[in-house]
Amino acid sequence: MRRQGFGAARLRVDIVACMPDKRRRDIDNLSKATLDAMAHARVYEDDSQIDDQRIHRGPQKKGGGLIVEVWAL
Repeated sequence: MRRQGFGAARLRVDIVACMPDKRRRDIDNLSKATLDAMAHARVYEDDSQIDDQRIHRGPQKKGGGLIVEVWAL
């Protein structure tokens, strides 16, 4: 059974970017593709619902990765 997601609710999204190595990267480039993919997966209807978005660098992790948390406001 597919989870319903947040529908049309106003949202807060926190993204923790865990880089695979110590090379310099702009973390702001990660958010657009991530938010679009979540809309495509029907976590929410559209990324225009996001009123509060935060992205920060987490610990270095082999292979890299993102931790994404979404809350209804």
